[in-house]
Amino acid sequence: MNGWYAMGQTYAYLQGELGVKVKLWLVKMRVPVVKGGAAALLQAGLPNPTYFKGYLGVNLNVLGLIKGKARFKLSIGEECEIICPGSSPIEEPIINDLSPSTNENEVSVFTIPQATFNMELGKHFSVTNDAGEKKIYRIGLQHFELKDKGGKSIPGKIILGNDKREARFQAKEILPPHSELTAHVLVSFEELQNGRWRPVVTSGKPAIEERTHTFTTGGAPNNIPLENIVYSYPVVGQKYFLTEESSKGYVQLLFGQKYLFEKGFNYRLNFSADDGSRIGTEFKYNDADNRIEFTIPKLLRKTPYIVDLSYTTSADSQQPQGAKPKGASKEMATEDFTGQIGGDKAQASISASLEQSILNYSFATSLHPTFRDKMSQAKMRDPVAFDAGITFTLGAIMQAREGFDDVEIQGTDRTQQKALLLLKAGLEEDYFSQTVYPLVYEGYPYGSVRLRYRDESPLGIPPHYGFSLTTDYLNALNSKTVNPNHFYFPFTFIAPLVVFQDYRDLEYSVINNHNAVGSAVYNRFATRSLPVLKDGKYKVAISYRLPDGTITSTVDFFFKNVLGLNK
Repeated sequence: MNGWYAMGQTYAYLQGELGVKVKLWLVKMRVPVVKGGAAALLQAGLPNPTYFKGYLGVNLNVLGLIKGKARFKLSIGEECEIICPGSSPIEEPIINDLSPSTNENEVSVFTIPQATFNMELGKHFSVTNDAGEKKIYRIGLQHFELKDKGGKSIPGKIILGNDKREARFQAKEILPPHSELTAHVLVSFEELQNGRWRPVVTSGKPAIEERTHTFTTGGAPNNIPLENIVYSYPVVGQKYFLTEESSKGYVQLLFGQKYLFEKGFNYRLNFSADDGSRIGTEFKYNDADNRIEFTIPKLLRKTPYIVDLSYTTSADSQQPQGAKPKGASKEMATEDFTGQIGGDKAQASISASLEQSILNYSFATSLHPTFRDKMSQAKMRDPVAFDAGITFTLGAIMQAREGFDDVEIQGTDRTQQKALLLLKAGLEEDYFSQTVYPLVYEGYPYGSVRLRYRDESPLGIPPHYGFSLTTDYLNALNSKTVNPNHFYFPFTFIAPLVVFQDYRDLEYSVINNHNAVGSAVYNRFATRSLPVLKDGKYKVAISYRLPDGTITSTVDFFFKNVLGLNK
């Protein structure tokens, strides 16, 4: 204007939809990235020619194939151009990876082949095709199999990951040693049509994606490695095994190793003490369940033991004394000669002194025969209250003949990280049944209002399993300084804290969603408050749970609140 050209910034309100085009198995679709209105700050040049440009930033998630932040360059009159770091989602495969790698050698026979995916299996998603039609699809795992060089399938099962983005093929037995194996995974594409899922067909063929890897395994071990043990009883490394809690012993294997239990050998399962004494017991190998089962013999208390499963050659595999070797020299008798022509034929034999250990691990027995006996001799010296900010939690200082090991209180790799002790609070005391429950949990969930800050499990609603490990005891356990005459009880009763946190969480949601919960629930949270824990005893049931889930005994334990803040 009059020789002047203005440049600067301008505000604009934009309405519309931004997205990308995706091609999966020849199926073309449009996937919206952002839809709606937004205010934007643009650079402008006015008045002639009039020009606007700028960038619109978005959080990007395209069918789970690509995630992150992206920005769209906007220019009036020109096509939007996406600027995104990394690879493009176009032509992105669904199968992300398959292991072991193809042509990989000396693969462990304990390997579990795994396939990972760029999208969640079984989850449906909506897209729009070039004609503007809305389509609903899902990805399905058709098969995941393992075959040997001759095409014979390896028996096993498919295990999906929690996020449905991975699948594992777990063979029943260890993988065949020194063998060429082929892993094959195949996924398909389905569309929801008239309420039914139907395979997507392109050019007359089902839309599928597959991947195949061929690899070669190494040798098989001549023993059972500890890494192949899912759980056992006695537990590997257990320090306080209760000798009379259960007579049922077992070793559960992840992969079967039945080749170790071939005929022609004598197998022995012994419990060996430090003084060299051995106690033998009968056992059997359960091929169907990949499990070694045996009867636990009578063991001494407070004694270290080694479980040893070994074999020696059987008597009937040896050459009987005085027996003539098969194919030996020929006897001959004539008028002119009586005797033997030729020497004895060489014959291979197995040494009778051969002893091979298949399984070997250590544990130690407790001073107590049963869990009931152990708990009956554990006395509370002092009740303890731990400051938790908005309220407090309960603990105890104990005196006993022995403490508790990590197998009992938190579990290990050989118990699937599950503790042998399982605690559950009845929450039947007046504070919980007459105050907490009617205010916080009665009628839960409240319409669409649920807890936000925690999962409803594993603590429960109400928190019957509201316990945590006591830090002071863990520190003493890790430093091996647990004093049986004076130690913190390994478990802290945190249910009083959990109910307060639940109350605060639900109070906020209820008050801010009045129409969703109704007036009765709204008034309950808006007009009432939750008092601190009342004085008194709080009963907890402590169960002794074997690694296979069997509960053998349950005892009651009482936490005490003596603070006097709510009598």
